Amino acid sequence: MREHESISSLKLFNGCPRCYWLKYVAGLEKESSPAQLLGSEVHKGIEFYHTSGKKPLELNLTPLAGKLVGVYMENVPASMCNVVETKFLIPFENIITGEVLPMKFKGIIDGVNEVIEWLFEHKTSKNYWKCDDIATNIQATGYAYAYFYLYGKLPKGIRFNILKKNKITMKYQPLETYRTLEDLVYFFNWAKKTVDEIATSEFEPRLTRFNNHHPACPYAGG
Repeated sequence: MREHESISSLKLFNGCPRCYWLKYVAGLEKESSPAQLLGSEVHKGIEFYHTSGKKPLELNLTPLAGKLVGVYMENVPASMCNVVETKFLIPFENIITGEVLPMKFKGIIDGVNEVIEWLFEHKTSKNYWKCDDIATNIQATGYAYAYFYLYGKLPKGIRFNILKKNKITMKYQPLETYRTLEDLVYFFNWAKKTVDEIATSEFEPRLTRFNNHHPACPYAGG
C-alpha cells in the first residue's frame, strides 16, 4: 500500500487498474502529452502573474501558452489569488465519524483568496465546459476537502478559470460552484472505496472512454 494517494492516482485506478499499477507500483512513468505540457506552462505563467503582478516574460513560455496566460491576465486581477500552488499532504478523514484511511491525501491547490475564502482551479481545454462538469467534479470536491482541513471551514465558493484554446482564438470562461459538508463525506467514501479496491486488485486492464492508457497497457493505442 502506498504512503499517499492523489485525486489523479485514484481516478487513474478507476479508469484502468493496469495503468495505475504501471505508473504507481511498477514506477513506469510515461512522457507528458502536449496538452499536459501546455497546462504546466500555463500554470507556471499564472503563478508568476499572481505572485509578481507582472507578465511572465522571463519564463519564455511557448507562443500558445503565452497567449493563454495573456487572456487570463485580461480577465483575472493579479490580486484575485493571494495564495498560489498550495501543496498539501493531509489525512484522509471522514469529518463526521473520524474514520481515517491508512495513507495520506496529496495534492496542489491552484489558487486561494483567503479574504473572500474562495478556491480557484485553472484549466486549459479545447471545448467550453458546462455547469454540470463542475457541479460533480471530484477534483473540486477533493480540494474543498483539503481547504476544509487546512482552514477549518468550507470555501465559500470554487471558481474554475477555463482557458479555451484553438488555432484562431483564445477564450476565458469562468464557472463557479460550491461544496457542502455532505460533499466532503462523499469524497471520503469515494476515496475509501477506491483504496479498498486497490488493496485487493489484480490490476486487470480496462478500456477507458478516451483511450488514454499508459504505453505499456494492453489497451494503449487500441
